[in-house]
Amino acid sequence: MEDDTSLSMLVIAFAISAIGFAAGLFCGGRLVGRSTRGVAAAVQPGKIDDWSRESIRSSAHELQQFLDAIPVQIWCGTPEGAPLAYNKRWRDYSGMDANQFALGREGFDDVMRTIIHPDDLGPGQAELAECYATGASYSRLMRVRRADGEYRCTDNRAEPLRDADGTILRWYGICLDVEDKVRSENGLREREIELRSIQEQLSEAARKASLAELSAAIAHEISQPLTAINSNAEASIRWLAMEPANIDRAKASIENAKRGVEDAVEIVNSIRSLFRHSTGHRYPGDMNSLIMDVARIIGATDLGARIGVVLDLAPKLPPVVMDKVQIQQILMNLIRNALEAVNTAEGGRDSVRVRSLQEGASILIEVIDEGIGFPADSPIGEAYFTTKSQGMGMGLSISKTIAKAHGGDLWHRPNEPRGAVFSFKLPLVQRQDAV
Repeated sequence: MEDDTSLSMLVIAFAISAIGFAAGLFCGGRLVGRSTRGVAAAVQPGKIDDWSRESIRSSAHELQQFLDAIPVQIWCGTPEGAPLAYNKRWRDYSGMDANQFALGREGFDDVMRTIIHPDDLGPGQAELAECYATGASYSRLMRVRRADGEYRCTDNRAEPLRDADGTILRWYGICLDVEDKVRSENGLREREIELRSIQEQLSEAARKASLAELSAAIAHEISQPLTAINSNAEASIRWLAMEPANIDRAKASIENAKRGVEDAVEIVNSIRSLFRHSTGHRYPGDMNSLIMDVARIIGATDLGARIGVVLDLAPKLPPVVMDKVQIQQILMNLIRNALEAVNTAEGGRDSVRVRSLQEGASILIEVIDEGIGFPADSPIGEAYFTTKSQGMGMGLSISKTIAKAHGGDLWHRPNEPRGAVFSFKLPLVQRQDAV
């Protein structure tokens, strides 16, 4: 309440100055007044004429008007704390008769007990008594009963007036109603608390949503290595069931199954690091080599062998800093989706084309198909949206998140005359990265 404090001190200063002006009417045993010409006239004691008396009464009236006009409750007391005077605003605010105030220190305590809230009375009286004893300034918020019976928060201040030797001559105090401001500040605090609560709820909801998305992502991405593990396990059983058992082939299938388990673990760890916003294991790598590895894996599947994957790779591309497993996920998702789109299209027989090229300080990868395409207004890439009857709607969302985590991006556009083009871009190795 820095503004209120400044106003309080200003009001006290005005009050002290005004009362000091009244006291200064008598100076060195002489009455000092002003003539109609504005010239001060000195009158000897015992020779006060009617004009001087009228001048004193006029000055006292002006002083009282000044104190009553100040928009704050003002009081004046003796060095011991007995009340001497209150302005009209104080009397109107409290609703108490002026005769109730000329009762000495005990009477002042009775007034405090009457108008101050019981919970604030004891601490307020104790602090004020200590100020009277030590001469320290008084400042305290208290609830004071207004004339209509409502208790309202007030800012109460008091300052001593001292002579040249430091002896206290008077106490001057104010009582400023700050109820509306306190309510406003409390309302702001309550809104801040409510806002923090909402933010915590949103954070909790986001955390739960992230967990749900993480679970869906793992379920989506791990399906392929699990399928491979299952196929190799069945093959091992068949090799062992033969007469005689083909131990070498069975061992090879078991080794393949083991690699599938390792791939599954890598995928889970990769997705976990992605959702933790971790950079994972990123090293400079050759994008073309990674594309060829993925194409070779997918080309060995029934769908890949039947439709085919054609590579159009720019030679001698600069290296890219990447998490190999995560970028492999992007390529697997995009190429697999393209193959399925071509397979679903009527008369679909065109191969899927994968293209790489350098664009400025980035490597651009495009997966192009002539499949069924998608409507222009489809929210492709949003979590849980899918055009597949058995899809989960997570592959493209995860792929886009991975690309952005690598400082790149992923987007799509329709292909002409039909199909779709999915593209992603990754930044080249900077000089400080190529260590």
